[in-house]
Amino acid sequence: AAKKYDELKNHLYFACNYVIHLGIPLIFGICVLSKSLSAWFLGKGYEIVPLLLNILSVKFIMSGLICVFGSQLFIVIGKEKNPTASHSIAAVSNLILNFIFIPKYGAIGAAITLAIAESIDCLVLAVMAFRGGYLSWKKIAKMFIKPVIGAIAMYVVIYKLNEYFIYNMITFLFITAVGAAVYGITLLLIKDEFAGFVLQRYVKPLWNKVMVRVRN
Repeated sequence: AAKKYDELKNHLYFACNYVIHLGIPLIFGICVLSKSLSAWFLGKGYEIVPLLLNILSVKFIMSGLICVFGSQLFIVIGKEKNPTASHSIAAVSNLILNFIFIPKYGAIGAAITLAIAESIDCLVLAVMAFRGGYLSWKKIAKMFIKPVIGAIAMYVVIYKLNEYFIYNMITFLFITAVGAAVYGITLLLIKDEFAGFVLQRYVKPLWNKVMVRVRN
């Protein structure tokens, strides 16, 4: 409303970075720990659930970016028709694909169609945002590179840990904590700007406050 488009772009890029830096390690983590999660919450007899979680893990990225492009961009600037159009296309695609995949693959087919529909919704909104000049696809594409590198390093470590440890809640939390630490340290080692910003702006001040309270 105030026509502060440069400020809007900066906030949108920050939001995209936030979604990507959290979403990618979550996808890699789910691929390793989905069996443990299924066993923890559901027990035996749900062997198909880990595969469903792996397929649906793309939502960590797609749903977040849909929110950024839709709610935080087009709705804010008064172009509600764009997200309405993309959601409609995704819904029709989901309906059509359900008729194709569910009879053949059951729950796996439903998960696949949902993942595809979410991806279509995200891609349509992204194309609208890029064509309108609101955001640069090159800049957003570059955001994926270092998080993927960090997530690969994390994946290797937690995959090995998951093989050696007997599963229980404590080992699950331990592996998750180690994975998060490896991911964060890798990002800092490869000088990821977003990770460095978060460390300086949020983590260090929080750590300093905690240390002050501990000393007092």
